[in-house]
Amino acid sequence: MIAPPASRSRLPDFAVIAFGSLVTLVVSGYQFGRGNHTVYLLEGLRLADPKLFTNDWFVSSTLQYHAAFSHITGWLMTLGWIEPAFLAGYVALVVLWQTAWLKLTRALGGSRLTYALSVMLYYLSAGGIGLGVYQFLQDGCFLPSNVSSVALLWGVYLWITGRRGWAGVAMGIAGFFHLNFATGVVAAWIGLNAWSLIADRRREPMRVAPMIFGTLAALVPSGVNIFNALREKLQQNTSIPLDQFVEVYVRFRHTHHFDPLGWPVALWVSFLWPIPLAVYACVIRRREGTEDSILRQATHVFVLLVAAQVTAFLFAGVWFVSETLVQLMFWRFSIYLKLLSCIGAAWLICDARLLTPALRRALLIAIPVVLATVVGGSVALDNVTTTPGSSLELALRTFHTHRAAFILFTACAFVPLVLSIAESRGRSISPGTSLITLFACAIIAIVGWDHWLGWGMTPEQVDADYRKICSWAEESTPVDVVFLVPPAETAFRLEAKRAIVVNFKHVPQLGGEILEWLKRLEAVLGTSDLKSFPRDYVRTLSALDERYAAREPEELIGVARAYSARYVVVPRDWGNTYRRLLVYKSGRYFVYDLNQQGE
Repeated sequence: MIAPPASRSRLPDFAVIAFGSLVTLVVSGYQFGRGNHTVYLLEGLRLADPKLFTNDWFVSSTLQYHAAFSHITGWLMTLGWIEPAFLAGYVALVVLWQTAWLKLTRALGGSRLTYALSVMLYYLSAGGIGLGVYQFLQDGCFLPSNVSSVALLWGVYLWITGRRGWAGVAMGIAGFFHLNFATGVVAAWIGLNAWSLIADRRREPMRVAPMIFGTLAALVPSGVNIFNALREKLQQNTSIPLDQFVEVYVRFRHTHHFDPLGWPVALWVSFLWPIPLAVYACVIRRREGTEDSILRQATHVFVLLVAAQVTAFLFAGVWFVSETLVQLMFWRFSIYLKLLSCIGAAWLICDARLLTPALRRALLIAIPVVLATVVGGSVALDNVTTTPGSSLELALRTFHTHRAAFILFTACAFVPLVLSIAESRGRSISPGTSLITLFACAIIAIVGWDHWLGWGMTPEQVDADYRKICSWAEESTPVDVVFLVPPAETAFRLEAKRAIVVNFKHVPQLGGEILEWLKRLEAVLGTSDLKSFPRDYVRTLSALDERYAAREPEELIGVARAYSARYVVVPRDWGNTYRRLLVYKSGRYFVYDLNQQGE
């Protein structure tokens, strides 16, 4: 939220974009077929092969609300291009995101140093996670939400720089790929245009043609997405009471997304700390007499984002007044507020002339030094005994698994310092040095690909033994059979390409569908006491596994028959009594075929 350009760093744009992209890959990494892919690729599979999931209630009978993404996915699967296309798409999103970020920083008056520091500040703040555990590149995958998040950032940049027609195109792309962004785009486009018409009518004339073009480009694709979802919602014959919706959908299934009173204090601190600094940056520019269209429009965007978060907190957090307001997922847009705030904080340090050069240098030195101390401390604590499942145990395990990535991230933290020194001495960085830096970034990303890049991309772990169960099911069972599987699993539908009764992750969105999902889950667990489970996603998965493993064979056989499931996958041996039903075993997992009952 700053304005006119400050001093120009002489580092080429492509080099700083490469730096931002490398930091992004170090933190976010890349993966295929995990996380939300286990949900969003299913409709594509069904479109590519209509024989799949004919008996799967979730895939065939609930709202699959990423229609454009599903059809593109199905087409790529048919061609056999899905994995290379998604990889190329993800890399493109990384570069496009960082390019928009740099352009936004420059438009708001920051230098390339400001951009580089804002990237580090952003990722130092909980790894770039916003409120509701939302990210620009959720799960480190090529997802519809990630396409939309990057497109909307371009829309914001184009809007504040006065290119309303192209802003509408970018926002329309965001609304076309993801339903939540569709509703957000409609609200934002109407709000921003109304504010501009009221506040700017005396300052600058309205250009009618770009306004009409942008409006059509933004609202038509978003409207199509909203219309399809609304049509499905209106066709629902049942609804879920609001109090039950809050208990099931918010506090049981999506605490990490929708229950702000249950989020850790650290998440709130990592989000809130740069906001006062960004506001102060705007105040400074206004005191200096800087008042231009870019600053004004950025302020409008900032205020609307704050209003969305306050609305979500009060009426879909403290009080829950509507199922729809929860599902609008205003928390998703906190990532834009966080990014703008980090740009503002970086501008205060780099460009505001509030700090002496020595103090600014000390701050830039402190960041990598503190990071190096933390990484070194994690090495020293390697042999310390910790409580399994504790926050310390999880943090140390993450450090151990991704130590190389943390070391590289620490090295990246020196870049703003180097840029600051070069800028203060008026030295340019040669194109040759920039190309070498770019090449080094590419080599590091390639070497670390699928090894140690990205930490905490998805909390659902799938072990090798369970993948073998999935492979056996795909190769050895009829395509239309149904499996009863552990409710905490996430991979079976995607890996085995077979129907299941229910799992915890694949929850539908509409009220009547949620009731059916809950009915199935309670039948599998043998309890309707949801309050007995932890209000934490990872710990809930463990509790679900324990509950399922403890159920008696006859109980699970009864559930399987009730939902026409032929096979039951369990994480323990049912013993000699059921030996005739056992058809496959992998590690601790056993598969029982109920059609063997009469033999």
